[in-house]
Amino acid sequence: MTRLRLLTVMVFAAASSSLMSGANAQQYPYYPPMSSPPPTSYSPPPTSYSPPPSSYSPSYSPAPMSPGQSSYPQPQFMSAPIYQPTTGGGVTIVDNAFQPGQVTINKGDSLTWSDAGRNPHTVTADDGSFDSANGTSATLSSGQTFAHVFATPGRFPYHCRIHGGAGGVGMSGVVVVRGAVSPSQTSPSQMAFTGLAVAPRIAAGLLSLVLGGLLVAMAKRTAT
Repeated sequence: MTRLRLLTVMVFAAASSSLMSGANAQQYPYYPPMSSPPPTSYSPPPTSYSPPPSSYSPSYSPAPMSPGQSSYPQPQFMSAPIYQPTTGGGVTIVDNAFQPGQVTINKGDSLTWSDAGRNPHTVTADDGSFDSANGTSATLSSGQTFAHVFATPGRFPYHCRIHGGAGGVGMSGVVVVRGAVSPSQTSPSQMAFTGLAVAPRIAAGLLSLVLGGLLVAMAKRTAT
């Protein structure tokens, strides 16, 4: 009886082991090993870089320069208008004025009027002492001149007969003529005379000081 039970247990164990092996085989199938593993090497992309060409050809070519010429543009200066001086010099005739309106000269000087305008003009003294037309209907044109010598000192107003009138009306001007002034000179005789005139004053001053000192001394002696 004991052997029968032992045999039964052994059969049951073998059957259980067979069933478990079949179940494992179905749940975890068997895969054979691969013949060659996949490659593990890595090739990075190329790192070489070719920059674009750096040569640049401008489409603008500067004009050739002469030796000593600067590459920078030179500043352009506008010439300022030139005005005639108020003493001496001359007078410029423009449309329609005399520049300067008053000029001062010395006795015996010659004054010149230069026509720089487009309109016709005349230079006519209010008292008739000078006239560019010489009493005719002639006029000054652009580029022409008129000169007059002033032999006597005084004040001489003048005008343009076309665009002004006597008495400072419209286009007019004034010439002031000064008398001739000779440089002052002192002769040796004048210098000697001046010295003699000053000497008595100096002597009188010294004499007054001496007399004053004597009077003070006498007063002190009398007091003692």
